[in-house]
Amino acid sequence: MDYKIQNSDIALLRNAGVSGDDIKHCTRVAEKALEIAQGIGADIDMELVSRGALFHDLGKAKTHEIEHGKIGAELGGKNWVCEKKSQT
Repeated sequence: MDYKIQNSDIALLRNAGVSGDDIKHCTRVAEKALEIAQGIGADIDMELVSRGALFHDLGKAKTHEIEHGKIGAELGGKNWVCEKKSQT
């Protein structure tokens, strides 16, 4: 299965206030993470891989300081952006 980064996920980053350059970086990280995961050949949740990599710098919407990781976790929790969208 070739999972593609969802435009709606990019929109979440943009709407959170992540800069265009940071979105490009996050997209490249997600693409590389998907490439690695696909190469493993195991049963891997590609949506989770993609979204985890894509949102890894979410906190940069607020700061580029070291605490952006903590802030990103807080933002992700508030907005549920790190939850799987396809929960049933």
